[in-house]
Amino acid sequence: MAKAADASRRNSELKRRILVSGRAILMTSGYSGFNMDNLALELGLSKKTLYALFSGKRELAAEIADATIVAWNAELEAALGKKYKNFPLKLQATALFIFEKYNLVPNNLLADLKRYAPELWRKVYDWKKEIISTQFGRLYDEGVAAGFFSPKVNKKIAIDCYCAAEAALLSPEYLSASKLQPKKIQEEIFRIMLYGIASGPKLKKSLHPEDAYE
Repeated sequence: MAKAADASRRNSELKRRILVSGRAILMTSGYSGFNMDNLALELGLSKKTLYALFSGKRELAAEIADATIVAWNAELEAALGKKYKNFPLKLQATALFIFEKYNLVPNNLLADLKRYAPELWRKVYDWKKEIISTQFGRLYDEGVAAGFFSPKVNKKIAIDCYCAAEAALLSPEYLSASKLQPKKIQEEIFRIMLYGIASGPKLKKSLHPEDAYE
């Protein structure tokens, strides 16, 4: 039994090393430049050892994505669990966390995933959408209670608008055409969603004279 436990620990440690190194290669080389040969060489392992644990690079990349999402979720929960002096600081900290984590994923990797492994690209997109829907949904409720957000806005529509804007403007096609960095785009989406484009109350009142947002 002791030998079996030792073998299990060694396999777990080996798998962890493979996931860490595989993630580094994915980030620098993209999905199309990532292969089991390079990973085996990087780790000093035989391909037979790699294939004993993973059926191929698609399965390995999927596990890398899963492990990364679990780690980032834990970090986000820790960030949200902190006590902030006020609500705007908490909102800013949450937004910055998501911006920073998403920006760790290079554009070429996103483009590669969408082209060659769309299910993995969808996994990243779904994670972001879930984070926005759940975490920003919670923050939205806090903001309404604290008087920072209008209770007249439909929360679901607001969150769906945010997700749709990110999906469209952070797509590999738009990033390539716009030449803008993802962080800049995300900050602008966040600013527009939070503050709008009107420069004062006059425009809002003229558009909605009987039901202008406060």
